[in-house]
Amino acid sequence: MQPQDFAQAAAALRAGAALVDVPGFPGGLGQGMAALAALAAGCSHLFLARPPMAPGAVLCGASHVPQPGLRAHAAGLGPTPQAAFARAMGEVAETRALYRSPGDPRIDMADTLPLLGAELRPSGRIPAHGLLRDADRNAHGNGLGAGHDVTMAASAAWREAVERHAIAVWFRNQAPAVPLPSPAAAQRLESALRRNFKAEPLRYLLLPGAVPGLVVVVALSEGTWGCLPGYGCAPTAAEAACKAATEAVMGEFALYLEHRARTEEGRAPPAQGFTARAAMLATRTDLTQPPAGGALMTGAARQPAFADLTVADDGLVVLRSVTPGLLYPDETPGPV
Repeated sequence: MQPQDFAQAAAALRAGAALVDVPGFPGGLGQGMAALAALAAGCSHLFLARPPMAPGAVLCGASHVPQPGLRAHAAGLGPTPQAAFARAMGEVAETRALYRSPGDPRIDMADTLPLLGAELRPSGRIPAHGLLRDADRNAHGNGLGAGHDVTMAASAAWREAVERHAIAVWFRNQAPAVPLPSPAAAQRLESALRRNFKAEPLRYLLLPGAVPGLVVVVALSEGTWGCLPGYGCAPTAAEAACKAATEAVMGEFALYLEHRARTEEGRAPPAQGFTARAAMLATRTDLTQPPAGGALMTGAARQPAFADLTVADDGLVVLRSVTPGLLYPDETPGPV
């Protein structure tokens, strides 16, 4: 897949084409993917792959430069190339929006960004410091969400913020997780992802600290590599478990790539890579093997608020949750 293929697809879709053929995407890219194609045109090393442990899934990966001199990587996994591509390009948009640029048009003379309240209406402005990364990299990447409109972006940002809060509560041992029997929807998804690959079923836990109306689940992939987590946040345990399973499978593919780099190229895995995460979490049975029958701690209700980080030319809305009181994971076995 070449960047120029996506540049041509974006131009055709914006000119009114209903569908555009792109190599690697059976069925092509449709009208709603013009902005995604334009983002892909600015990426390099785009690829589609079938994870060895999940041949029923498609993974899309890409490299991009959100800031001069900085290379970032994005990935998305889904049942089709189009779904994986959409998730990867959403991650590209989020990362691009996270960085402050010289003369950044999003920031006013007072160094503030637009603020949206819980009803997604303008609610003044908020200082940009700590919300955008600059030369000091003084902003973490939690609580970001991208979407085709404000509602979609806000939902993604809010769920990610709540998910990260629950991870922090769990990993800091502020409250235990609770075993979750594998939901039927997650079992079906695992079967579809694995196809004929023989793997131990994922194990699921409900994490503490989620706000009312949302559930946070961790899916644990356990094997010779240790214990690798994937996380999901959604209104129901079944939906959250499916999201967590998808993320765990992405983590397995990252482990596979680290293993290949070590055995074929002699490169040691990164100090904070997936190999290290899986080995570390395997030692934390106090977290991953809670007793059955425990009560799940629910977090307090909160009113979400969002900073608007949208980069106008990217075609996707990007919001960041700025809700007070939510924790974020630091030095934990973080999400993919």
